[in-house]
Order: sequence, then structure tokens, then C-alpha cells
Amino acid sequence: MKVFLAGWVVLLLPLGGIALSYLSETRRGSALGVAIGGWLTLGASLVLLAATVAHHQHVTGSTITFWTFSVTQSPFNSATATLLPAYFQVGVGYAATSYGVILASLVAAAVVLGQAQIMAQLRASSQLPTVMRLSALLGLSAELVALAPGLFQLLLGFGLAGLVAAMLAGSGSGRAARRVYLVWSGSGAVLLLAVAFVYVKFAGQVALAATTGKHPSTQTPYGLNLEALYPIWTAAHHGGVRGVGGRTLTISAVLFLVAAAAAAGQAPLQGLWRALAVARSGAGALLQGVVGGVVPVAVLLAVYPLLHLASGAAPALVGLGAVTAVLGAVLAVGERQLRPFAGWVGLSQTGMAVMAVGLGAPAAATAMAVATVLVVAALSATAARLEHDLRVRTVDRLGAAWRQARPAAFPRGLSACRCAPAASPWPPAATR
Repeated sequence: MKVFLAGWVVLLLPLGGIALSYLSETRRGSALGVAIGGWLTLGASLVLLAATVAHHQHVTGSTITFWTFSVTQSPFNSATATLLPAYFQVGVGYAATSYGVILASLVAAAVVLGQAQIMAQLRASSQLPTVMRLSALLGLSAELVALAPGLFQLLLGFGLAGLVAAMLAGSGSGRAARRVYLVWSGSGAVLLLAVAFVYVKFAGQVALAATTGKHPSTQTPYGLNLEALYPIWTAAHHGGVRGVGGRTLTISAVLFLVAAAAAAGQAPLQGLWRALAVARSGAGALLQGVVGGVVPVAVLLAVYPLLHLASGAAPALVGLGAVTAVLGAVLAVGERQLRPFAGWVGLSQTGMAVMAVGLGAPAAATAMAVATVLVVAALSATAARLEHDLRVRTVDRLGAAWRQARPAAFPRGLSACRCAPAASPWPPAATR
């Protein structure tokens, strides 16, 4: 396989695993087909990561346009001097940016871990194939967001992630599914408004810059690709774009900020994390790590230049992330249920990732996203195992669970030995 095809393989292998699952007539065989697709996706994402780190010349990005339609410019351009392009191209592809590839590899690893937990804990359930296929779709949607070369694919993956998250949360509670669906539907609507606003205000400038050669780009300007938008946002910030100023940048940044913050369950929408935690088996850890942590951080990193060029967006991210991080820690300390406890820890770490974006440290935000996935996966796996094997769901029953597990943790001779404490030889008891 040539290296430059690795990006497409990452996007197509989850669908291949789902297709493979329908070839088996048994539940376990169907689940195994999805798991094979997940492991292959992880391998392809690691190849893409290694090629990106090595600065391979063929790993830059690729987009396939599958629909082009003309745009009616009136009445959008009647109020301002911004001119919309004559047509709009819709396509799907990948952009091998450093942070995007890291997040894509993280998503693939989280899906593999989650699917392993699902297969272990739902092996006798009739819902096993369905939950496994939904987990693969969730991984695909997150990969679309992490590797998005433009705003259209970002919107597509974001909407698909919200829909699949609601379906997975519904496996544990219908009320939780409604909460996830409502929050992510609102976030998707705000993100759609943000994309439409950017298209109306900036797409014409992108097309003009590409045709005049002021800001040459290898990507097509008509798909709202991020590579072409970055220099236009910078020029608008410095007053180099006619009809577009600081207010336009601020409105665009606020829309993206609200969409990502709501999807990440930032205060006051922290109840989203409790809804994500009630999903059955390893699906809860997968939802909290991928949907609550990786996807919103990927959205913020995709429009990172815009957030730091717009006035007030970065301080708002710092304040929101700080409040959420403290709130998540407080809720974790006071939580008695084990599974929501993992969610509050993940909420606190996601708040720190949002704060890192506001502080101008995308590398730290990516590192916090990695920590969120790993910590939530470990805590959720432990809580699920305690609940499944020992029927322990609350913190106050951990003592009884430890007494049951202590014979297995210590050698039999040490656990059975109950020696009296040795008496002190001096002074004698009669003379004390």
C-alpha cells in the first residue's frame, strides 16, 4: 500500500468492517468482523501518523468532489461587498495535519479498546452486532472530523457523531438518548450556522485570492477548505479584506466556540457527560472519550487560527475551560456512582483541553484529549467489570468488593495467616 493512500484507508476501513459483519450468520462472527475493521483502521492510522511525522512528500491531503452546484448570489451579496463564488463543490477527503493525524490515531485506539470491552461484556446479548456496528460508525464520524480538510466534512462528521452517540446512549437509557440528541442537535445547528456564515462572508474572498494569486492554495477554494481560509482570516484581521472586519471574525468564532463547547458538555451543560456514561458496557467509555473529548477538541483545533484572531474568543475559552475543569473535579469528588465518576473526571480533563486551546497551546490540548480517552477508558472498564462481576455500582461498596477480591490479590498462605502480634520483651507486663 502506498503511503499517500493511508488517509483514505482510515476513512474506508470502518465501513469495510461493517460490511464484513453482515457476511457472518452468528452474533460473535458479526462482532469479530467489525473488530477486524477496527484493528486495521488503527494500523492504517499509525502508518499515516508515522508518514506525517517523517514529512513524507505524498502525505499532504486529498479530496474527492462528488457534487458541484451553482450558487444564486442574490440576496446574500446585496448587503455587503463580499462576493459569493459562482458554484460550490461538495467532497470528502483528508488533510494530514499533525494534530489531526494524532487525533485520528487516538480515535482508532479508543474504538479498538471500546469494542474489546463490548465483545467481552455483551457476548451473550442479542444487541452485540448492533452495538459493534454503531461503535464503528462512531469511529468513522470522529475520523471525518479529525481529518477534515474543510468545513463541509467537519459539519458532516459532527452531525453523524451526534446521531450515533444518541443511538448508543439509548442502549442504556431512553432519557439519556434524548438528552444527547437534543444537545448535539443544538450544537449541530449552531455549527451549520457558523459554516453558512463563513461561506457568505469569506468564500468569495477565497475564490478571489485563488484566482489573483495573492494567496495561492493547492486546494480548491469552493469547498470551504481550511487551508484556503486561514490566510483570508489573517488578512481580514489586519484589515486587508474589503467589507470584512473584526466583527465578522468575532461572530464566526463565537458560533464555532458555542457549538464545540456545547458538544463537549462544558458548563452549564455538564449533564451531558452523565448521559454518555449510562450507555451499556464499553460503549459508555467510547462515548465519553470520543464524543465528549476528541470531537469537540478537533473542531476547536480546526478553526484554531480564527479563534485567536477574533477579539475575545481566546479569553472566553480560557474562562469556560477553567470553570468546567474545577466543576468536573468537584462533581467527581462528590459522586457515589462509579460510572458517572469516570465521566466527571473526563469532563474536568476536557475543560483543561478547552482552556489549552484558549491559551494558545494546541499541543497541550491534543495531549489532554489523549489523556481524557485513556483515563476514561481505564476508569469505565474498571467500573464495568466491578458492576458485572461483583454487582458493585457505588463507592461505598468498594470495601466489600475489596474483601471479596483480597484472597485473589494475596497468596493463600499470607491471607490465611492470622498471627498474633509479638509481645514486647521489655519491660515485662507485670512491671509496666
